[in-house]
Amino acid sequence: MKSGSRELAERAVELTVGERYALANLLPNDGNFVQLTVVKNMRTRLELTVDEAERWGFERDAGGWKPKNPEEAPDLLERVADVALTERMWDLATETLRKLDGDGRLHITQLGLYEKLVIAPEREEQTEVLREAEQLARRA
Repeated sequence: MKSGSRELAERAVELTVGERYALANLLPNDGNFVQLTVVKNMRTRLELTVDEAERWGFERDAGGWKPKNPEEAPDLLERVADVALTERMWDLATETLRKLDGDGRLHITQLGLYEKLVIAPEREEQTEVLREAEQLARRA
């Protein structure tokens, strides 16, 4: 697969607002040009859209989006939307989470991200391999 086509292939993941902020904050601030371009583009995708902000009751201030009504903040962080990530973005996210896990630095607040970005895709891949094996066995 050409490197350009890897960047074009996308898959969506359902993330809460809190998970989107957490993932954006996990991404590295240092790296080579390509890595930092992926980080920049990924942070843009993870940021709330204007439509989401308006629907969910956020307003923009100097630091980014904040709840219009601070009392609603815990509920607003649980709002869910699909976020489309390129393969490079997905790889960067999973590598970052796996490194934290391997170093024993994965935080309890990151468990949902780890499950969605690392564990669930591995299960899907294993399930697909099993389905293919069953189909081959039936044909034999």
